[in-house]
Amino acid sequence: MDWIFDGTAKLNDWFQVRLSGTCLPTAKYKQFDTATAYVPPMTPFGLDTVDDYNASNSRMLVTPKFTGTIGGTYGQNFDWGRFEATSTLYYSTGYRWEYTDTVTTGPYALLGANLTFSPNANRFRYTLYGKNLTNRAYVQGALPTAEANIIYWNLAREVGVSVGYSF
Repeated sequence: MDWIFDGTAKLNDWFQVRLSGTCLPTAKYKQFDTATAYVPPMTPFGLDTVDDYNASNSRMLVTPKFTGTIGGTYGQNFDWGRFEATSTLYYSTGYRWEYTDTVTTGPYALLGANLTFSPNANRFRYTLYGKNLTNRAYVQGALPTAEANIIYWNLAREVGVSVGYSF
């Protein structure tokens, strides 16, 4: 059974938790007998291109069985402004980019966090953030062809500072 969940719970005046998830255990093509696939043998022009590959009853491309996010935010107002600390963990099961499973993304988890200060004296917001803090590498995109599989990797760990202004 497929399901989607997205919810936020405010536990008290300072802390809230967010939880979301998607489960697609049976996302399959019912009938798809004219898929394009690249299969051996290797020729001088690359792999053999098959335009009538039968992908019926196979898992849909780029469709993980489960993705989920859990995050929490601690926020506190002070006389001089507001302070917030947020952390988020995202998880995805693996999935494939083409029908013969030569390009796949394995399961992965991403951790992100930020610290934000908003002073009462002005409308600025200052944030120290971190994305992909565990520096996990995974295939974020792919373009399979008979000649080569073009792979796009995700961004590496990123730590930075941002400044925002509210009008």
